[in-house]
Amino acid sequence: MNARVALLRDNALFARLSTEQLEQVAPLSRCLSYAAGEIVVNEGEEGLALFQVVSGRVQVLKLIEGGIQKKVAELGVGSIFGEMSVFTDQPRSATVQTLQESVLLEVERDDLRPILDGNPQLVEQFAELVNDRRMHLTSLSRDAKEAQANQLLQQMRNIFNILAGGDSSEDLIMRSKPGLAQRPELG
Repeated sequence: MNARVALLRDNALFARLSTEQLEQVAPLSRCLSYAAGEIVVNEGEEGLALFQVVSGRVQVLKLIEGGIQKKVAELGVGSIFGEMSVFTDQPRSATVQTLQESVLLEVERDDLRPILDGNPQLVEQFAELVNDRRMHLTSLSRDAKEAQANQLLQQMRNIFNILAGGDSSEDLIMRSKPGLAQRPELG
């Protein structure tokens, strides 16, 4: 289990978690082996897990006009993929296929519930990290980034049943810092 804690700690998404939180997630995660050429996830499918490359290499394929798959990225050890579907509840945006024999650490959405349910501050941290990764990929304007960040935070709150202390979504967005809604202040 210590090896999984170390793998999670090295992952940008989980680096901010406490040792206790990592120790809650680690036993729920799984190391999966794939042969070269195997499909890990398919574009358009439901995404209930994210993955970290422990060994090997994978390629990210995107469907383009005419039903042709185009290679858009190649990921190696330490890279993660699948987090956007896990946190937004949207279908997979690309297909990922192994290029060589690979070991992937899989973390399912439900594996994260014990640390995220009822923890709005941690949900906000994850939302910020996922949004930063998404913005890096899409290079949107600042206003568009803020709007997407707030939308992402709301989606994550809905997925992980985070209540905002009775405040409406509009109240939360009005108190937002650039990029993310703040946790409501307790009076």
